[in-house]
Amino acid sequence: MTAMYAPNETLVAETISFDRCVDWLLSLYATTSDRDLKTMIVEVLGELRAIGPVDGEFEDLVLGTLASVESAFEIAAAAA
Repeated sequence: MTAMYAPNETLVAETISFDRCVDWLLSLYATTSDRDLKTMIVEVLGELRAIGPVDGEFEDLVLGTLASVESAFEIAAAAA
């Protein structure tokens, strides 16, 4: 999940890169034929669009959602 972060030149801490999150979700979408996983990704992308670029207020929520997507893919791979 560290790939979701981008250096923030104005702050000491790193921030979540909205573009990297979207790119990661789209790459996962392209790698699966599982309809449920695709639906989940479409829903998460819709939520990200509604939130917009992530700041500290929503960072934990977004990271938790992305971790859930990652877990769903791992579970699907283990079940295959």
